[in-house]
Amino acid sequence: MNTYADEKSLKNAIKGVLEIDKKGNIKIVKEKKLREKLIDELVWNSVFGKEEIKNIARFIIRATAKKLNLGPATVYDVYKARGNGEYSNLTVPAINIRGLTYDVARAVFRAAKKSNSAL
Repeated sequence: MNTYADEKSLKNAIKGVLEIDKKGNIKIVKEKKLREKLIDELVWNSVFGKEEIKNIARFIIRATAKKLNLGPATVYDVYKARGNGEYSNLTVPAINIRGLTYDVARAVFRAAKKSNSAL
C-alpha cells in the first residue's frame, strides 16, 4: 500500500482522479480509478499515515462520499417498526461488523457481486 510521506505526495496521488478547489469542493475526474485504487490508499493513509496526512485523507474520503451521495446508514427504524408490530413475515439482513470493518465490508461486497446477490 502506498503510504504518503507528505501533503505533496497525497496531492500527486489524487491528481487526475480527484480535483479539490480552494473551498474544499471535490470533483471526481476518474471514478473507476477512484474505486479501484485510490480509495484504498486514502483509507490506509487515514488510519496509518502521519497525523497531517490522516486528517487530509479523512476529509477527502468524507467529501468524496458526499459527492457520490454516500453516507452512514442504519436499519434502526426498521427494527423499531418490527418491535412495534408494524410489520411481520419479513426479515432484515444485517451484518454487524466490529473489526477490520473496511476490509470485511469490501469482502462482503465482492462476494455479493460475484454471486449476483442483490444488495
